[in-house]
Amino acid sequence: MPNLFPHKEAMMDQLERKQNMDKEMLEQIKSMRNAKKTLPQGTLENYAAAIQAKVINYEEEKKQNGLT
Repeated sequence: MPNLFPHKEAMMDQLERKQNMDKEMLEQIKSMRNAKKTLPQGTLENYAAAIQAKVINYEEEKKQNGLT
């Protein structure tokens, strides 16, 4: 019995790819939420500012100790 819909295989492949992409997207969202919980003060901007302050402090200590 011939297939009544000739593009069925392509449509099924496309549907499967979309479902896989949806799963990956949900995993990424979950991962981002978990990462956000572990950041100090809860935001990436605050984390970046804290790291920048540490870098500046470290560079100043190197200059004071004559390590440069």
